[in-house]
Amino acid sequence: MIYGAIGENFWEPEKSLTGETVKNQLPEGDVTVRIDSPGGDVFAGLAIYNLLKQHDGKITVYVDSWAASAASIIAMAGDEVYMPKTSMMMIHDPWTMAVGDAAEMTKT
Repeated sequence: MIYGAIGENFWEPEKSLTGETVKNQLPEGDVTVRIDSPGGDVFAGLAIYNLLKQHDGKITVYVDSWAASAASIIAMAGDEVYMPKTSMMMIHDPWTMAVGDAAEMTKT
């Protein structure tokens, strides 16, 4: 179940959804992944994607509501991906932040 934001949740650690979380829950054989996520940490999303792609069993993904941002990357790990007409996938260009003086802002 990929329900909620992807990555470390510092305020509620038990709700963190990282590559380690998925690795510890990944069963042998075929896997069904259900997604309802606004996305989150792209690196955690990539770790989850890679774990699923390297898994020996068939990966079936259902986008139950939305797979936005990093969650859209995870959805692409599926051998089959199902999206009802009422679901949504949101893909966007990466973004960043910069801190510093004008030269640092220009460089970034």
